[in-house]
Amino acid sequence: MFEGCDPGALLTEVESSRLDESAVWAHRMAAIAALLAQRMNEGYDQQALLPDGDPGFGLISGFVRTAAEIGPALGVPPAVAMTIVGYADALEERLPQIYGLLASGRLDWESTKVIINRTAHVSDTAIRDVDRNLAARIATWDCWSRTRLQGAIDRAILHVDPDGAKERRVAADTERRVSAKALPNGMGEIRLYAGAPVIAKVDARLDQMAKAVCAQDPRTLVQRRVDAAEAIADGSFVLACACGLEDCPAPKPTTDATAGAAAQYVINVIAPAATVTGDSDEPGFLQGYGVIDADQVRELVDQPGTVCRDVRNPDTDPTAATETRDGTSVLLRHSWSAAMDRWVRVRGLTCSFPFCNQPAWAADIDHSIPFDHQHPLRGGWTAGFNLDPKCRTHHRLARIHLRNEHPQHDPRSGLPAHVQRSVRPAARRYPPAGGLHSPL
Repeated sequence: MFEGCDPGALLTEVESSRLDESAVWAHRMAAIAALLAQRMNEGYDQQALLPDGDPGFGLISGFVRTAAEIGPALGVPPAVAMTIVGYADALEERLPQIYGLLASGRLDWESTKVIINRTAHVSDTAIRDVDRNLAARIATWDCWSRTRLQGAIDRAILHVDPDGAKERRVAADTERRVSAKALPNGMGEIRLYAGAPVIAKVDARLDQMAKAVCAQDPRTLVQRRVDAAEAIADGSFVLACACGLEDCPAPKPTTDATAGAAAQYVINVIAPAATVTGDSDEPGFLQGYGVIDADQVRELVDQPGTVCRDVRNPDTDPTAATETRDGTSVLLRHSWSAAMDRWVRVRGLTCSFPFCNQPAWAADIDHSIPFDHQHPLRGGWTAGFNLDPKCRTHHRLARIHLRNEHPQHDPRSGLPAHVQRSVRPAARRYPPAGGLHSPL
């Protein structure tokens, strides 16, 4: 079908099919919503004809009838059909602005489902404001990561209904639990349902223990995390290295149950200073989870061992160094300061490649416009507006396959408005996925 087409034309076809797919889903949802409305009205008419005292238990609801009809039409089982009808009803009754973005191709179907599911608990009185605010923000985006989208949804909910969001969080916390399940082949599974800060701490502790072994340990990181959980169950916070070397430099497990407990692990929480001090209820961001409310931020800050850092943009911070010890401008050096490293990661949150969800804290920092080692004054400066996080895969792709053009400066934030990427040979251009300084 596409024999002889150049890469640019092929990518145009791919992009066009994505827009068509969004339009098809929007058309499908509108048709299902219209069918649902008819079946619901018929159900109301049938209820009106019931004799007095008849509860109508023998009637089939319009929702169930619609699902039974669209299931065979779409070739999906009844449970999936019920879910799809629910999506159509939500877009029609609760999220008309989001539906408009889907119909215009600005929003894909997978992202639309995330929005529907994540706003399902919002009250009917608050959902319209959430719909309007969220759609207005998404309409300004060219691309996004799943982390950014979920953050925008949660922030919109917290902005419109902060009390309701807190009540739902407190109620959910009363359901915290740990469950164990037997699986085939002598395996089992443990599930922990708890508050986001608890999950983040457990996750970080397992990572810290799993990474404390030496480089010769033959296990994968995933396997070491499981073994770290077993070590904790055995009363130790030190994971024994499996390298088998007598001179292994990794910490050794001991009979002292407190050994290793003081080892530091890191979870990153980003929040305005006013939230930390209690002067504001603006939400924060928890690495690996997303948006958390102000109370959760302050609970984490108040815990022993917490270190708070004032993270500022070194490009605009008057206290930041502008020269190195030898008098060279920091813009003309390939390396950057620890303060700049923190700022770029906090600003980005995720890999800057479009739609990539890899966290910025595990990513490489890279120059958007390559640093010119021979003539640094020519461009590619080491500044916040020219640095962004990239996961290892997309960092390698950037070095091998991407060429960068000069960014257009955004005077509102001190960041580039669009860092253009040209992928050879198809020359498709996309802005970065954005992060903290994009409208969440």
